[in-house]
Formats: sequence, C-alpha cells, structure tokens
Amino acid sequence: MKPVFWVKDVLPAEMTQTVGIVTEELPKAHPEKIRAIVEGRREGVRYIAAHPQEAAAIVAKTYNIDPALTREVFEHFLAIRYWGEGALNYAAMDRMVEGLKIVGKLNESMDWSKVADVSFLPQDLQAKTH
Repeated sequence: MKPVFWVKDVLPAEMTQTVGIVTEELPKAHPEKIRAIVEGRREGVRYIAAHPQEAAAIVAKTYNIDPALTREVFEHFLAIRYWGEGALNYAAMDRMVEGLKIVGKLNESMDWSKVADVSFLPQDLQAKTH
C-alpha cells in the first residue's frame, strides 16, 4: 500500500491541533480554574522537556504501550516542539483550520481575535501569542 499524499506535502509542518475551549460561563464563574489548568499543562510540558525518558516511561506504563517506541516518539516530539507551554500561535491554528477545510469538516476561516481570550494565560505567554 502506498499513501496518496503526505500531509507535510500539503500543509506546513507547524500546526496546532489542540487548544483549550470552555463555555462562556466558566471564565466568569471560575477564572482561577482556567488559570490552574493552563499552569498545570505548562508544568507538564516543562516536566516532559526536563525528564523525557521518565515522562515517556510514565506514559508507556499508563497506556500499556512499548516503552522504547514511546521514548522515540517523545524524542521526536521534543525535537519538533510538538508541545507548547500555552502561547497561542494563530498561524499554526489557521493551518489546522485549513486541514479541517480539506477534509470537509469546516467551511469558513476563523477570526481568532473574536474567539480567543489570552487574558487567562500567564503574562509571558500572552506576549508570545501571535
């Protein structure tokens, strides 16, 4: 079997596939919870970067997957900066939108200034958002 195309040949490599989404009510009622989730994820990303072998072992054990393969994947993900600490990269988010358009899951573009609220990010991550 041979692939029809590689995604890397259609879209640039930098792509955001995961962002945090909350209801409109949650930030009003519990802003501290959103900040805590952002900070907890940031700490997790920092832990992976500082202790990749140990982090890979934890994931491999938790999900019952091959530890050697998990270490290899973690090394690759760290090399390509797959995990970010939480700053929003609108260009990379736009590439995901383009991918969703290609597969017919989305028809319109996103205006991130209307849907993203960076005020829940730490100041340094707000400054890195672009």
